[in-house]
Amino acid sequence: MPNETLIFEAGGHFQFFRDGRLTNEGTYNTSQGEVCSGAPSQPLLRFAVTPTTSSYLPVGGSYTLQGNTLVIDQGTHCVADVPVSTYERQP
Repeated sequence: MPNETLIFEAGGHFQFFRDGRLTNEGTYNTSQGEVCSGAPSQPLLRFAVTPTTSSYLPVGGSYTLQGNTLVIDQGTHCVADVPVSTYERQP
């Protein structure tokens, strides 16, 4: 498992770290919609990386936030074998 940190800041800005090194940053937004055609409407999280400085970047999708756990699902409602990223909130 890679050591990844995703920091959400006020105003829709994010920073993405891998192995303690900043790999990308940009903006994020949330909305409601379908991940793929025919899927149920759900909360969506999208990232815009500006500029891309590394191939390591967060990938958006549907999301759930329960307690301190953020899960970003890239489309298991559409295809069975897609990535799901899980992040734990740190104090």
